[in-house]
Amino acid sequence: MAVTKTLPTDVLNSIAKQIGERMQPIDGNRQFRSLDGQPLADHGWSVAESFEVWKFIPDALEEIADGTNDITRLVRRAGVWHHQLRQEDKAIGFARSKPLGPDPASWSVRDIFVSDLAQAFDRAIVHVDHQHVPDNVEVRLISMPRQQVEAFWFVSEASPPDPNWNNQVLIVRTPKQIHEFAFLKQMKSEEFLAALVTKEPGMGIRPKP
Repeated sequence: MAVTKTLPTDVLNSIAKQIGERMQPIDGNRQFRSLDGQPLADHGWSVAESFEVWKFIPDALEEIADGTNDITRLVRRAGVWHHQLRQEDKAIGFARSKPLGPDPASWSVRDIFVSDLAQAFDRAIVHVDHQHVPDNVEVRLISMPRQQVEAFWFVSEASPPDPNWNNQVLIVRTPKQIHEFAFLKQMKSEEFLAALVTKEPGMGIRPKP
């Protein structure tokens, strides 16, 4: 089974505490509501899967247009983590956090989202579990919020890397402008990169002329 980088228990506890504090009542109303708009109960929710977030370097699209197709040269750690939030067995949202210092208490929950995107992530997680991905393959999250693209990036840690999984990309969220993408479509990273520079105009980034 594919793996993700893990955070220490004390860090996850700090993150969960901060999320819980934001879910406390204010004048009888809760800040955090489920997708159907109903108040979220105190019990039964949990921080589920966590993924390290990666983002593209500022000039990535220009480099791709110039012929660079090595995804490892085009992305870097964002310093942010994505956390799935569940109530019982239902994805209710997700949070994004980052460390502001070396101690567990220094981790800061930056955003909490109630969005059907959480359910898309959940479906993608189940899909990956059913693919019997080798346990030496790490799953990373590539996030491009401005372009409305979210994707799992598979990196083989075998030596030599497993050609069936290394630098494969699974689409989790796709904008209409990129016709080559589809939910849960798996593709080679080179194909993924090529699609980013052949998109229709108006997505906020474009290769240089």
